[in-house]
Amino acid sequence: MNMLIDLLPTTLDVNGRSYPINSDFRTGILFAELMADSDLEDEEKLGAGLELFFGLQDEKTEEKGLTAEDLVEAIEAIYWFYRGGYEDYEEDHETGNGRSKPVMSYSHDAPYIYAAFLDQYGIDLQDVEYLHWWKFRAMMRGLSEDCKLSKIISYRATQVTSEMTKNEKAFYRRMKRLYALPEPRDEDTRDADWNDALSAFF
Repeated sequence: MNMLIDLLPTTLDVNGRSYPINSDFRTGILFAELMADSDLEDEEKLGAGLELFFGLQDEKTEEKGLTAEDLVEAIEAIYWFYRGGYEDYEEDHETGNGRSKPVMSYSHDAPYIYAAFLDQYGIDLQDVEYLHWWKFRAMMRGLSEDCKLSKIISYRATQVTSEMTKNEKAFYRRMKRLYALPEPRDEDTRDADWNDALSAFF
């Protein structure tokens, strides 16, 4: 899908039937935080994801005639939508020591995200009634390198190497400590957990 010429999706197809979804950026952020919540079991996350996007609670699935197979496809459709229509998971990560970890968090970086949108786009995310998740994602990726959020992400993503000067090493280590995120699970673990959760949910 090309967002320059195609209408952005506000429905998802599940086994040949089209269902409206909550496509606002807040839903995407809530889903991201939901999947990162280590206090929830995987089955709880998937159930909550269905409720977030489709408004589906356990008692509503039979009401809408959804089978177990439908729910599997619905969950996969959610994940596709969350990724912005990309087949591969697409987020900001740094890679080092054989690991891939996030360099941005919607919860921890919320003030910087809010300030960046207000400054660069003139959009007050507190006031906007609706902004499609994919538009929000595109605008996040279009943020200027000079904004505070972009600089913080750059600090987190930069690998301290032996080629750096002593001052450069000290600077980036200080910035990494100052803007450190809670230690996340690596990407391979997250993908494995998603697949395990799909199996456990049914």
